[in-house]
Amino acid sequence: MIEYRQIKQIEKQVDKYIDKMKGISDFLFKNPELGGAEYIASKYLIDIADKMGFRTVENYCGLDTAFMAEFQNGQGPWQYENEKRKPKQDMINDMAKIFDVASEAINVPDIDSYIGIMHTLFALEDNYGLTITTLDGQVCLKQDINHPNYSRTLAEDLRSWSEIKSKLTSGSILTSEYDHWRYSFPADRAEDTKKRIDSLKMVELNEGNLER
Repeated sequence: MIEYRQIKQIEKQVDKYIDKMKGISDFLFKNPELGGAEYIASKYLIDIADKMGFRTVENYCGLDTAFMAEFQNGQGPWQYENEKRKPKQDMINDMAKIFDVASEAINVPDIDSYIGIMHTLFALEDNYGLTITTLDGQVCLKQDINHPNYSRTLAEDLRSWSEIKSKLTSGSILTSEYDHWRYSFPADRAEDTKKRIDSLKMVELNEGNLER
């Protein structure tokens, strides 16, 4: 059972952060977003968690707006997870033998090598359901809609990429425009979300005026 002393400690912490919690609640209320597209709220909460010393992981479980915030006590393995330190290759090789896997499977992927690319693709299959298939004799990747981490948001993003690539192929946009889309992603998506929210606000405002 929780002791009286522990309850008082909890109450003290609540009092300490009550203004911040109210501020978070007010911000979320004033910035509504569509379900599954809470990009503003997600970034806002992640920034707060980072400033408070939490370790945050974005795109948690393959969801663009999901994140995990974990309070870290000391450094420990966190340094390895942040790639501030890396285990020696001998240690990686020993771990690979224990688990009976290739050393590349438990190392940070090196996309400058073909083997590194292959293990990166394997990780994408495990985490996002991007699996290999053939279409018209060409090897390609597709999303497995039955995968437990299937993301509709990721599917929409991939579709957007396909559309912008088709425009480049057809010559309707320049290579510089295509590169701008890629290197500024997901800025355009956030802008589209903002436009949808503004549009919904206008609809609600107009409906309110009609009721009057």
